[in-house]
Amino acid sequence: MIAPAFPADEAKRLEYLRSLDILDTAPESEFDQLVQLASAICGTPIALVTLVDHDRQWFKARLGLDVSETSREVSFCGHTILQKDIMEIPDTHKDNRFHDNPLVTNDPNIRFYAGIPLTAQNGFNLGSLCVIDSKPRILTDEQKLYLKILGRQVVLQIELRQQLHLQNERLMRIEEQNREINSLLESKDKLLSELSESNQTKDKILSVISHDLRSPLSSLKTIVDLFEGGKMDEATTRQITAQVNKSIGFSIDLLDNLVRWSKKQLEGFQVIRTTFNLNKLVSGISDRLETRFQSKNNRLINEVNPELIMHADEDLIRMVLRNLINNANKFTENGSIIVDVISDAFEWKVYVKDTGPGMNDAQLSTLFSWNVAQNKSYDNVVESTGLGLIICRDFIKLHNGKIWAESKLGEGSTFLFSIPIAGES
Repeated sequence: MIAPAFPADEAKRLEYLRSLDILDTAPESEFDQLVQLASAICGTPIALVTLVDHDRQWFKARLGLDVSETSREVSFCGHTILQKDIMEIPDTHKDNRFHDNPLVTNDPNIRFYAGIPLTAQNGFNLGSLCVIDSKPRILTDEQKLYLKILGRQVVLQIELRQQLHLQNERLMRIEEQNREINSLLESKDKLLSELSESNQTKDKILSVISHDLRSPLSSLKTIVDLFEGGKMDEATTRQITAQVNKSIGFSIDLLDNLVRWSKKQLEGFQVIRTTFNLNKLVSGISDRLETRFQSKNNRLINEVNPELIMHADEDLIRMVLRNLINNANKFTENGSIIVDVISDAFEWKVYVKDTGPGMNDAQLSTLFSWNVAQNKSYDNVVESTGLGLIICRDFIKLHNGKIWAESKLGEGSTFLFSIPIAGES
């Protein structure tokens, strides 16, 4: 037996094959019908749509065979993908490559094989459409022609399947984004109603909403309306998807901060202290923001002692840490974000350290200024972090604590907050 060689472009071929998301999927009638036709036309009891993976050949559709895959080392189709045309073996007993192959000497006792490579538009041979018999035979020219035609149909079905899958994913994302936008707009109206009870709070929040929230949400809704109205093609939709997701994520964070911050003001700044595990709280934040970390190729390192129990308002501490971690991720690429706690008998000191570009003294001095937060531009989402820090400052003040930042250009930034261990606020 001679094992099949690997194509010269094997790594790229496998990468493309796996990008199709077809391996190990359920049977589909479109492919089943094609193997039925191949079997009928060629007069063979077995017909297969085979996809050649790294160490196996997997059958997307099969007729006359019970197993779903076999080893690539003993596969016939592993040889076929090295060809440009039909590979036909009239009698395996007379072929040095296959006469002692276990698929020949044992079940299914292959004596005849013919396979056409499934060649994608980019030139990669993904597998084969093959017909098999337990007795010798030779295909007629007409049968070979029909087998080639059916092979092209298999490839078309594979590529059409991928296009439909991608299109459905895009439509689902757009629909989800539309629901989130509508929900945000409804939440905005509810927020405005709540803030009417406090003139001082209302004036501050309205100034932020009018500048930082209403404009991006309106723009996002316009984009979705254009897509639903058929006024944007698929290419344009792909180009703006990243921007849409980024804007929605920022708007959700901003609105969440505003609701919680204003609610605490209207309730008279009441802190509800409970005991909770800070390591688990940080892990929960990490899980929720995992997609954002991946988009920036960042890694969150949770170094908080797993046994550390904090006595504070868990909801407010979660909001503060989520803001600081999210901001660190925005400013960092291909780096790491470390969260840890230093504690003694008097206070917990929590820090979030990133490997981003760092800040100069002028930037550090304005981080927690309300006026600066109000005047930040929305043109770049990364710059719109001022309000979140103001809210973090207020939440830490509720615990009789303090918050600050340490940074140097080119050396990353560290945001810290401390909370007294003894004494209730």
